[in-house]
Amino acid sequence: MNTEIEQLQNAHTHIQARVADYRRTLTELAHRLLKVMILQEMCRKSGCSIQVHEEELRIRLERIQTELNAPTQFKGRLSELVSQIRLQRQLIGPRTNVRYQIDPVMMEEVKQHLLQQQAGISHLVNIVKEDIADIALINEGLSKT
Repeated sequence: MNTEIEQLQNAHTHIQARVADYRRTLTELAHRLLKVMILQEMCRKSGCSIQVHEEELRIRLERIQTELNAPTQFKGRLSELVSQIRLQRQLIGPRTNVRYQIDPVMMEEVKQHLLQQQAGISHLVNIVKEDIADIALINEGLSKT
């Protein structure tokens, strides 16, 4: 009976590992497909002028960038949140040593997700920089004529 339970547990562990591997592969393939779609869209729109919604998106991204570059606004919020957390800890009282453990597979998934988000943000930043350079070039060309 014990051997059957151990075999079932081993099979369950192997199946969980395979499912995690398949999830990772699916995420990688979805990311690759997204890259291909981006390249295809860039090729399709190559040589076309900037559309209205693209200009609006650029303006929104510039606003977000200026908000992120304004350190006083976020530093104030952060210090307020830290003080609230300290106050809540004092009200609750000292806790016993609570430790959280996360499954290594889940940790790897979170790590991959964060890496993909970082890559996406970097890609967006590069696109915005390229767009700003293109707009400067357009303005320069317009000023010459």
